[in-house]
Amino acid sequence: MGYVSISSFWIKELNEGQYIWIYLLSIITILSLIISVIAIKLRYIKIHNIFMINTYAELFIAGIFTLLPGRFIANYSGF
Repeated sequence: MGYVSISSFWIKELNEGQYIWIYLLSIITILSLIISVIAIKLRYIKIHNIFMINTYAELFIAGIFTLLPGRFIANYSGF
C-alpha cells in the first residue's frame, strides 16, 4: 500500500498535470501506515488496529471510485 500510495504522485498524465482528490487519499494512507507502524512498535495495539482498519477502508473507497461509470477500468471491465 505504501509503494502504490507514493508512486501515485508521479501519475499526472490522466488529469493534465494537476493534482486531484486521489492524492489526498494517498497522503492519508501514507500517514496511516506510518502511525500504525509507530504504534505497534510502542505496543499500542488498539491504536495500531484503528489505523490499519482506516487504511483498508481507504483502499475499499479507492476501489469503489475506480469502478464508477466513465472511469477507464469501469469501461474496460464492462461496468
